[in-house]
Amino acid sequence: MSDTKSYFDKHAHIDTYHNDPKMYNMVIDLIKRNYVKRGTRFLDLGCGDGTLIKSANSISVDFQFIGTDVSYEMIKTARHNLRGISVEFIVCDGFNLPIRNEIKFDFIHSAYVLHHLIGPTKGKSLDLVNTLLGILARTLSDKGILIIHEVYYDSYIIPSLTSTLVFYMLKFLNLLNLDMSPIIKEFQRGLEVNFMHTEELKRSLGHLGGKVQMVGKDPWNMPKFRRLLLLKEQGSVTFTYELNKEAALKK
Repeated sequence: MSDTKSYFDKHAHIDTYHNDPKMYNMVIDLIKRNYVKRGTRFLDLGCGDGTLIKSANSISVDFQFIGTDVSYEMIKTARHNLRGISVEFIVCDGFNLPIRNEIKFDFIHSAYVLHHLIGPTKGKSLDLVNTLLGILARTLSDKGILIIHEVYYDSYIIPSLTSTLVFYMLKFLNLLNLDMSPIIKEFQRGLEVNFMHTEELKRSLGHLGGKVQMVGKDPWNMPKFRRLLLLKEQGSVTFTYELNKEAALKK
């Protein structure tokens, strides 16, 4: 995770990584429907600039918020944006949460984190995704909800075709130390991503053994060059995972 940390510490100021509250409308509606008691524990893994926590705080001031991010610079931005809101901030990755085992969360939210889990191959990267999801599921309370908000890339012919091309293209560019940002702003030097398709995300959550539901999809406009890479649709998708009795017993 050190490469990801270095990348975000360097690029935390770029507007691509600062979120519009409207992007979380589906997540906020979901939280409103399921918020039932005072003292609800809320973990925002990869909290970035703190936009989601700020929106959730408008529902109730009784949340016990913990915001984590691998980037110290992102945490600094979140502290500034969330002045006046009680939040415990931790600089860490999801594999090494410094939280006692007995502490469980009623809501765990993770937005745009999974595609930054990068191994030497796309398959190894997916293994990291599955490992992290397992850790988060074990950190849920018995009636807790895991909310995954993630980028999806659905391709023609093979659903993972475009994301595979992008994955290895970025590795090659970084190996050569080439900077694509003057041409494609979001491809800053050092970026590596492993975008998944919707069914891939659903399968990874399904392996946890609980109830998985797609809450909604938000397709984005696509640059023409991505269509040349046979990309059918891209956007953000929100899934929820809830423990069932069998999964809870295995925790």
